[in-house]
Amino acid sequence: ITNSMRMKKATVILTTHSMSEAESLCNKIGMLVNGKFVSIGSVPQLKSKFGQGYRILIKKKENVYVDIHSQIMNTFPQAKKVAGDENNTYQQEQYVTYQIPNEGFQVSKAFEVMYNNLKKAEHIEDFSIANSTLEDIFLIFSKMQVNLQEQ
Repeated sequence: ITNSMRMKKATVILTTHSMSEAESLCNKIGMLVNGKFVSIGSVPQLKSKFGQGYRILIKKKENVYVDIHSQIMNTFPQAKKVAGDENNTYQQEQYVTYQIPNEGFQVSKAFEVMYNNLKKAEHIEDFSIANSTLEDIFLIFSKMQVNLQEQ
């Protein structure tokens, strides 16, 4: 569909709340808040402008009590611990997430610290490093939405 639309030099407007759908089908995405465009651009442009940086998700090992927080904060002083799902205490005990701004963040440095200092030393079970997603950006804008019935 997208190839035939490009060949015809046509434009299709798609409305969706599915950011994965928008990311795969659209080359430009506009976000509305209270019926007005607040942003428009390609996925990389939106991530660069509105993205919150990187997230490091750490799965802790059971019965290992190493101060992971200090190691993260020593490496990335601008990191912020992200609150977990308060309804799932098991998940809160097993996982910890840190949000780190783009400025000065180096994936290679993060991987080195996470793998060599924590995973290889068997202080954590696993970890992942991810950039902001389009879904993260959508959620930022959705919090700006005002319910017109409340006004």
